[in-house]
Amino acid sequence: MTQQLDATILVLGEQSDILLNLLKKQFSTIYELEHIEDKDNFFKENGKDIIAVATSSNIGITKEEIDALPKLEIIASFGVGYDSIDIDYAKKRGIQITNTPNVLNDCVADTAMMLTYAVARKLISADAYVRQGNWISPFPLTTSLSKKVCGILGMGNIGEEIAKRAVAAGMEVIYHNRTEKNNVPYHYVATLEALAEQADFLILALPSTSQTQHIINTNILEKMKPTAYIINIARGSVIDEKALIESLKHEKIAGAGLDVFEEEPCTQSPLFEMDRVVLTPHYASGTYETRQAMALLVCQNLTQFFNKNSLITPI
Repeated sequence: MTQQLDATILVLGEQSDILLNLLKKQFSTIYELEHIEDKDNFFKENGKDIIAVATSSNIGITKEEIDALPKLEIIASFGVGYDSIDIDYAKKRGIQITNTPNVLNDCVADTAMMLTYAVARKLISADAYVRQGNWISPFPLTTSLSKKVCGILGMGNIGEEIAKRAVAAGMEVIYHNRTEKNNVPYHYVATLEALAEQADFLILALPSTSQTQHIINTNILEKMKPTAYIINIARGSVIDEKALIESLKHEKIAGAGLDVFEEEPCTQSPLFEMDRVVLTPHYASGTYETRQAMALLVCQNLTQFFNKNSLITPI
């Protein structure tokens, strides 16, 4: 990918400099819609000529934006999730869609385990305990991961990487998935209810779809042990956040580690006042190495498209 292609890319939303710089290096014309003041006029003047869009999983593309681009042929998304894209409508229009799977598996799995350790060993509280000069008496005891049951909801590529890390931590891994997988050595649990009942740490690694919306709700939370923790590196929409807050308030579960939220960016929440909760800003894939690999895959998919070759990671 050294020769610049004579091609136009419309970039939607505020995107990282890593992605933008690589797009500008690889393609001759880049329109950043976020920085165009008169968007209606832009679509009127340029919409009919644009065939390629670069977006991201948190931005997506609306039906109205698709309709404003009558010649649109490809949507290249920076991220794994694609719930922000109207897939059915785009495919009905004959538009190809790509995402960036697998290149972020390790960092997302690392974040899942980081949150698991952090809530179990009360990392944030322990840090504050030392910084605030409270180390007069021993810090309260915490929870070991060894010999605990790690229940993973969603045994896809990321789920498998989480499982490897959980095993390394001395945990027993069980999982629930739409279907049992023959290529993993972990115990399959037939229902989510049973997974919630058995897990000491329930880790969510499933996609956001209409079927998974609020899949973790009051019913599931009440199945969990009062000593159990929930970890979410999937999407905020898979948890009924109000139900989770109530469960934490009434100590029906021990704590939570959350990288994603129902509304993002999350700038205010009752969760902020809970010391049994560890929160991170949807940054599971947020390393230089992973974002560079994601940006490269976006550009490779677009290059393949313009060269009329097979896409690398079509949805």
